[in-house]
Order: sequence, then C-alpha cells, then structure tokens
Amino acid sequence: MAKSNIEALISEGVSIKARMKTDAGRLKEIEGEILPLGAGKYEGRDGTACTVIVGSPSIKPNEAAIEAVKNAVGEEHFKTLFDRVIGFKPVKGFRDVVNAILTPAKAKKVLGLCEAAAAPYIKWA
Repeated sequence: MAKSNIEALISEGVSIKARMKTDAGRLKEIEGEILPLGAGKYEGRDGTACTVIVGSPSIKPNEAAIEAVKNAVGEEHFKTLFDRVIGFKPVKGFRDVVNAILTPAKAKKVLGLCEAAAAPYIKWA
C-alpha cells in the first residue's frame, strides 16, 4: 500500500475515533434521560425506536450471603442450591514469578500453557 494511502487511512481513523468519543458521551447522556422511563419500547422521529430492557438481577452472593442462605434453608436444600467449587487463578505478577522460580526452559513451557494470544489493536493518537 502506498504511503499516501496509509497516511490518509490514519488521518481518517483518528477523525472517526474522535467522533466516536464525542458521540459516545452524548449517547450516555441520552440513555440517562431514557432509562428512568422504565422497561418498554419508545418511539422517536421518522420511525426510529429504542427498547429499554430491565434484566433480572444477577446471582452473585458474597460469603456472608451464602452463609445466611445456608442457615435459612438448611443443609439439604443448601446442597441443592449451591455447588462447591474449588479453583485456581494465577497469582499477581504471574510472568515475573514464573521467570523468578523456574528454569528458562520450564518457564517457557509454563507460560506457553497459560498464555492466550492477544488480539492486535490500534491506539489512535
């Protein structure tokens, strides 16, 4: 691709990104006015419309809530309502810790097993 084409694409991309930021701010303001109207379909001009959807609350009890539920419903129902899950997550600074405690060959293997490819992206100036 010719340099002038790349330069034109970069200039256009920066311009679009700036408009998106401005438009996103305005959209947030508009949503702030419409959301309090509650669930339902609302019509604009020229056949435009939007629908406000009020979803169900997510189920994410903290430890205190889980214990309260256990006390409220008893052991038998509690076991039906909740699964016991034991899991692992990487420690903070995982890469640094791996490189500090393992040989280079083992570190490379462990990181290869644990890393997921990141999608490339563009940071517009």
